[in-house]
Amino acid sequence: MKIKEAEERTGLTRKAIRYYEENGLIHPTQKENGYKDYDSATIQRLLIIKKLRLLDFSVTEVRLYLSGGAPSSILEEKIQCKQKELSRTRQSLRLLQKLKNGADLAHLDVEGPLLGDTLDRIQRILSGNLLFALANLCSFLVITGILIFQAAHSPAFTLPPPILFLQCFLTVVLGLWKTRLKSKALERGVFLRMIMPAEAAMMFLLCAFTFAVAGQMVLSRIWLIHRALAQMDGSPSMTAVILLQGLCLLLYAALDLTMVVLPFTSAMRTQAEFTTGKQPTSRQPRLQDRTQR
Repeated sequence: MKIKEAEERTGLTRKAIRYYEENGLIHPTQKENGYKDYDSATIQRLLIIKKLRLLDFSVTEVRLYLSGGAPSSILEEKIQCKQKELSRTRQSLRLLQKLKNGADLAHLDVEGPLLGDTLDRIQRILSGNLLFALANLCSFLVITGILIFQAAHSPAFTLPPPILFLQCFLTVVLGLWKTRLKSKALERGVFLRMIMPAEAAMMFLLCAFTFAVAGQMVLSRIWLIHRALAQMDGSPSMTAVILLQGLCLLLYAALDLTMVVLPFTSAMRTQAEFTTGKQPTSRQPRLQDRTQR
């Protein structure tokens, strides 16, 4: 059957079916006319995937479950995760019920039962973002080392203008995209985001391209300035050339450094809503009691 009929039989959208296929969860056969055939076995597999997704399985977890490797361990992990969510929900409900019954929020211990899980989640996000930042730093070091080695053999190498234009364009696009993601997250009250795999891959490639272009520009400007200083005759035109090359060097060096440092900002504790250090709020009621006495 064609994908339209597969949609009707499973209740899944065409986009979802193709997404599962791209991730290797299903393998429809290809007909001679170019259309894909979704047989009964594929339909049954899609229905199983649908149920697992409704149970909040990620695509990776669905793949592991369907592979038959260790379904019991996956289910045990999901059960523990759901139990933690249920426990947190019950604690929130109890606190909300106390507020409804007239409890004073100023003296209600909310941080004790709820803050710990929030801080653990923040710490996981910070650790994941730091891992990406370190990988990006390693990319910078490797690419810079390759460029220095190449410059030692061919110092006069320069990049064509279209490459420079493309690099500047991609840098602007990356900046606008990251700004939009951050503003949308803040609109939802999310102060700190985990860098998702697709986002990390795209940022990693764009940063690597910037390191290659900016690094090459810095090294070539250094060579041009060195050559101009060797031929320095004191004329205003030669001085202007050196100043222009120096300005270009500084701009690309600043861009290179920015692309190295920027990912580390997403791994800073100050970006989160709550501090991950010691919380002083638990002492506030005692201080208030002492002042009242």
